[in-house]
Amino acid sequence: MAIAVNDLITKVRAELNDESSDNYFWATDSLIGWLNSGLKEAVIHKPDIYVTVAAVLLIAGTLQTIPSGGVQLMDIVRNMGVAGTTPGNPITIIDRQVLDTMYPAWHSMTAEAAVKHFIYNEQYPKVFYVFPPNTGTYVEAIYGATPPIVSAGGNIPLDDIWEPALIDYVCYRAYKRAGDNSPINAATADAYYRSFLLALGAKDAVEAMHDPNRRRA
Repeated sequence: MAIAVNDLITKVRAELNDESSDNYFWATDSLIGWLNSGLKEAVIHKPDIYVTVAAVLLIAGTLQTIPSGGVQLMDIVRNMGVAGTTPGNPITIIDRQVLDTMYPAWHSMTAEAAVKHFIYNEQYPKVFYVFPPNTGTYVEAIYGATPPIVSAGGNIPLDDIWEPALIDYVCYRAYKRAGDNSPINAATADAYYRSFLLALGAKDAVEAMHDPNRRRA
């Protein structure tokens, strides 16, 4: 279920003891601006917090990149044809060393319309290679992306389980702005930021514990 921006800002104001509409201490535009910053930072720490599944047009050759706005490739699932609408054969991941050993000249092989394998290195999260070289067709890709900018009256395109973490981030930014030379405000800001990071990390730990694929390994 989506999180309403206005509802989240109301909860932030309650947390900040800033609920008097006649004399708000923090401007709504500022709070929403920090909320958008929080969405971007959440993606840095947890790229799969906002995932896109889309037909992606490849370029001719082997080296490919995920679309603009993407932050990290998750998977390449299947071929989608020349128009991006025709589901085809599945695509599996393969180790680059396997291809380099079996087909040393695989980057210059004759291009084909269908992809059999893809190669991915987590050190370069926006880049992947396909085998065999492609002619310029579509594949179905799953990748983490930057959430769209939100505004008053709209919704935050994340699951509502992330509402507490986003509240923590906005409160962190509010107290950081108000802190100036106040050690109390600075310490409060740090506490909210730690809570924000803990929420993102704790979710990862729980997911790892209950991931069927990891339990099977």
